[in-house]
Amino acid sequence: MDYLEQRSAENLVWFYQEELIKIDSGEKASSLLPTAVRRRLISLGILRLGVGLPCSFVLTSKGRKILADVTKDRIPGCPGGHSRTNPRVRRE
Repeated sequence: MDYLEQRSAENLVWFYQEELIKIDSGEKASSLLPTAVRRRLISLGILRLGVGLPCSFVLTSKGRKILADVTKDRIPGCPGGHSRTNPRVRRE
C-alpha cells in the first residue's frame, strides 16, 4: 500500500471511528455507514463481508490495527472524538 492509500485509510477510519467501534461491537454497518463509504472501506481492506446474517460486515485485522492507532490518544467521553494531540483542544 502506498503512502496516499495509507493516509486515505487512516483518515477514513479517523472520521468514522465511532461507527467502526460500533460495528466492531456487533452493530449493523448498513445502518451506520453510507454505501459508498462501506465500499471504500472494503476496497481498502478495513471492512469485509461477515458470515451469517445478510449485510453483516466485520472489521479486518488491518482495520482494527488502524482503529487502535487512530484512537490511542483519544480522550474517552469527549465530544467529537477529540484527542490529546488534536490542536482544537485547549490546554490549560
